[in-house]
Amino acid sequence: MQASSFLITAPRTYANWWTFIPVLPPDRENIEYKILKRLWMDHTMNCLSGSAGSWKLSSSRGFYVEGREDHITTVLFHIWALFPDFRWVGRLLDLWNVSHADILRARWSYSWEQKRDKASRPDICDIVLSYEDEVGQGIIVIESKRRGGAMGDKDMNGGKRYLELPSLRSFKRRACVFLVDEDDVLSTVTKVPKDTPVISWQAVGRLQAELGGELPVPDAVRSRVQTYVAHHYADLGMAFCPLSSESIRSEFSGTHDRYLQIRENSLPSSVERFLIGSEVSFCARRGKMPQAPFPWLADEPSFTEVVERGRNQQLRQTTPDREKPLWRLPW
Repeated sequence: MQASSFLITAPRTYANWWTFIPVLPPDRENIEYKILKRLWMDHTMNCLSGSAGSWKLSSSRGFYVEGREDHITTVLFHIWALFPDFRWVGRLLDLWNVSHADILRARWSYSWEQKRDKASRPDICDIVLSYEDEVGQGIIVIESKRRGGAMGDKDMNGGKRYLELPSLRSFKRRACVFLVDEDDVLSTVTKVPKDTPVISWQAVGRLQAELGGELPVPDAVRSRVQTYVAHHYADLGMAFCPLSSESIRSEFSGTHDRYLQIRENSLPSSVERFLIGSEVSFCARRGKMPQAPFPWLADEPSFTEVVERGRNQQLRQTTPDREKPLWRLPW
């Protein structure tokens, strides 16, 4: 097994996608796997130059690069996958003051792209969250920013252009909302149209931790979930509460023995996969390569293999792959 979880140490760039995802998918057929594959398999976003031993990043984007918007957005939002049901969706919509009835089901995806017309370049939505309540279906396009992230021209009108994408026009209930660092909320509000919904990543983290305390699991597990959520945010520069000066990361070894200890608790699948994914992530953030908690993960392509596949037209991700509306609820 490789000694380090990093391909590049500065900026910290991970060698394998599954070493930094807080809720690991159970298998390759699960929708969670498919929406994550959209990101880690994208050779147009995850770019390297050079060769083994001298790899260099060659794009301003990058899912594997800690601190980049693609990385932060997915790692922190994907914590929602830990919850066994969709009651959290209504609580999240409440933060943006988006009206809704009781949520029945939901689905989301990252970096979905589509052209508004044949001649245009595709627009890329950071997150699309679809939901169904007692009234019908609704769509939320979430524009997310890292701390200090610049607002682009497409953001200045409140992201309305996203709502005109062909696949979204038919939804009567649709909105574009913003998710930024708490230090950037006021400046963002002044740049977008009045009443554009804007909240902070820290507010989302607090909500995730709060709802983690309501999970149908033993008290000790609830406490662990809340602590892990807080540390995921703190590790990515979005701390929302004071943490102990002694980091919990020193506890994690990313070994099969540790995974077995988690599985012995007979927890709901999503909670178990969050605890295992967190074990993996906290271990990898220290630079130590964790063992694959599921056998199939050991066969997943690395960052460098994705780059090599991108040079082969038969193996690389295609434009239709990036256009798949994985956020759409099945009928």
